Amino acid sequence: MSEPSYRDRDPRCSRASSLLTADSRDKVSKSSPLPDPVPSLAGSCPASILPDEETTDKEYDPASPISDIHLSPSPFHPSIPPHSSPVPNSSFLVCVVCGTTPSSTPLYGCELSHIVCSICRSVGGSLLSCPRCGSQDISHHLTIAGELLEAELEKNCLVFCPYKAEGCSTVARGQVMAQHKEQCLFRPVKCPKSMFSMSCTHIGPLCTLQQHGRDRHNLHQGVTELELGVISSKMFDKGRDKTCCDDPNNAKFQPLELTYQDSLFYCYFERVADRGIWFFFIRMFGNQEQASMFKANIMIGHSGLDRGDKEVAGLRYSGAVAHYSMTREEIRGKGMVLAVADEVLRSCKLGNVLFRVWFQVEEKTYQG
Repeated sequence: MSEPSYRDRDPRCSRASSLLTADSRDKVSKSSPLPDPVPSLAGSCPASILPDEETTDKEYDPASPISDIHLSPSPFHPSIPPHSSPVPNSSFLVCVVCGTTPSSTPLYGCELSHIVCSICRSVGGSLLSCPRCGSQDISHHLTIAGELLEAELEKNCLVFCPYKAEGCSTVARGQVMAQHKEQCLFRPVKCPKSMFSMSCTHIGPLCTLQQHGRDRHNLHQGVTELELGVISSKMFDKGRDKTCCDDPNNAKFQPLELTYQDSLFYCYFERVADRGIWFFFIRMFGNQEQASMFKANIMIGHSGLDRGDKEVAGLRYSGAVAHYSMTREEIRGKGMVLAVADEVLRSCKLGNVLFRVWFQVEEKTYQG
């Protein structure tokens, strides 16, 4: 029995027989019964794995920080099936044989730093050569490429959400988990009242915060929801002949709950006695990016106005919504408040009601 030819053993040439035409096969069958001679690489292997004659490979430079990394994508090798990789296909660390990113280190390749993954090396055996440059020596240890691959693997490995103990079951790649962490519904947040008062030290998952505010502090009471993202409330004074506008002490009032679909907001107002000014603002329990998608509208009018008369309210603010991480000082400093003097609010009083206020949030519309 004759020894198997190079064509039979080399995985790069598994489809070489399919490239022969019917006529050429007939000619071969009529030729000498001796075994086929070893075919040349250019004559038997598919064109997709031959070196590109028009491409000039970069010379190996040991001093270069990326001297052992080949940045060009590799054509798909027809004889070795692609295998899964924990690194996205956009990575430049790809095997020149199968076109996928290796799943582990160390990395080996030819002297021109073309990577050949361990799977292709094991399938191809000792007769496998680099399909890029034709080098027979693919045992060079590519150290820098290995270090970069380890960094990519760490960045792209699947990890659990850090708030798994609180109930989040999200599993994502490391590079996108940071974004999820900022928006996770199970991330811990403080009670809405903590901005003005230390009477409640509750910290719990965001998804339970609304229920906490309702059950413990009745933050949903005292307001009327007029439509999506709009609430109205009356500010009751100390009496017909007494007003909190004359109080020498600061006053901080209970925040009011406001929802817009799945987004949670709280509406705050306080009085600074030594300045004789009231401050009103809307705060979203979300990050800066989420808050930037909304616009706040605050309207204050005479106490005699009906809840549906927000369009005739004389005092107005239209601007940005504060996000959860902002302090009161930051919110004031950036002008994200409606500031009203005591004298103005006194003029709105009727009976024992000091003023009527409307809070509204709406999604921003972007015009291209």
